[in-house]
Amino acid sequence: MESNHGENLLNTFSISTNNNEVSTSNFTLRFLRNRNKLSPQQPNFVSVIILIALFGLTQLYFSEKTDESVAKQMVLDTPVEAIGTAANDNTDDMNNKNLTSESEEPAFSHCQSPYEQIWVNSQLPSWAKKQPELRDIENDIPPNERICFVHVGKTGGSSIGCSLGFSLHCTNSSRVMGGLLPRRTTRLFHADTYDCFDDSAYFMFVVRDPVRRIQSDFLYERPLNERILKKYFPEYFQNRKSYYLDCPFRTMEDVVRYGLLMNSTAREECKMRAYTALWGTKHFACHHYFNYQFHLEGLPKDARILVIRNEHMVQDWNTIEHFIGGQKDIIPLNVTLDRMNVNRNPQAERDKHLSPASRRIVCAQLCNEIVNYKKILRLALNLDPSDVRQSMNELRLQCPEMADVEEGECELPMPDIRNKLVNNRGYRVKT
Repeated sequence: MESNHGENLLNTFSISTNNNEVSTSNFTLRFLRNRNKLSPQQPNFVSVIILIALFGLTQLYFSEKTDESVAKQMVLDTPVEAIGTAANDNTDDMNNKNLTSESEEPAFSHCQSPYEQIWVNSQLPSWAKKQPELRDIENDIPPNERICFVHVGKTGGSSIGCSLGFSLHCTNSSRVMGGLLPRRTTRLFHADTYDCFDDSAYFMFVVRDPVRRIQSDFLYERPLNERILKKYFPEYFQNRKSYYLDCPFRTMEDVVRYGLLMNSTAREECKMRAYTALWGTKHFACHHYFNYQFHLEGLPKDARILVIRNEHMVQDWNTIEHFIGGQKDIIPLNVTLDRMNVNRNPQAERDKHLSPASRRIVCAQLCNEIVNYKKILRLALNLDPSDVRQSMNELRLQCPEMADVEEGECELPMPDIRNKLVNNRGYRVKT
């Protein structure tokens, strides 16, 4: 989905070109005739060499023009939220963020930002803010009514976020819905950007079947052209290069065939990258790394959780609206929310496809992620037991062997992500 952010980025590296049409062959022949005083019937060896050289230069020119076009499209497709944040890092370093203590004077934007109180030398990214005309509403919302939007990547969060009045991946045609929910949802937590008040009344997740979420993110972050992407975004795409390009992972089936199978001929480091990417313990793809566990454990211990399921968006939006005191069935069930940031490339379905055998292997490696997904569903105050059972049955269609596994029953223990949270979510240090 094209975004204003992407269009602004394009302006920073647009190449000026002559719009006049160039006839390469005529230009080359005129040059040779003037250079060597030849008639069209009298070429010599030097002329041929010059002709070949000029032909190569013109081919290079038009190749660069094609690459520029590819670059522009790739910038528009770039995961906006990972530009200019610590989500670019492949380590646990805090990048240019600096923790503040409670005794220090925090830096504030026009709207006071918890993110800027944690990371005193950083500014809240524009994509993490509500649309300008909606920001002042927060001043009228008391703390005991504020809702934090927990946007786990590739769950349909952009569609919900635009309907709530946030800016990420939205278009000029995006509709902000009416009712209490968009007014009270004032801030968000997405990847390494935690901009929520810890005493918020509720923390509202958007969730999706874990396997489909990973399949979607695999395509979303896959670079298509190493040279152009490295040229314009070296800090962002280095992580992707080590996973997608240095290893033979062009499709989801490749990840299984070359990364997860024991008899694979891929290099050992590629096999380890395939495993750790799915576990969320190494940072290659942004939304693999900032997974359900990260967002769940990044919340305050006493957080009250609401959930919108990707598979039941309107139904769950309505239950939350009614739960917080708003109108019942505010969105008619025959209405759909605007879908944002959707990959409409017909090749996408083929590249993210998993055979039944490969899906079982991926499900096994996502065991702890599935456990956290189920935790979030069970904690949801707006879902009744029948809603949770419905999602469990849907999960069982994807991962029948893993759907009933509980914490402590996976082959690997739940990852310890305390350092990951400190270095990416960030906390104010008490002094």
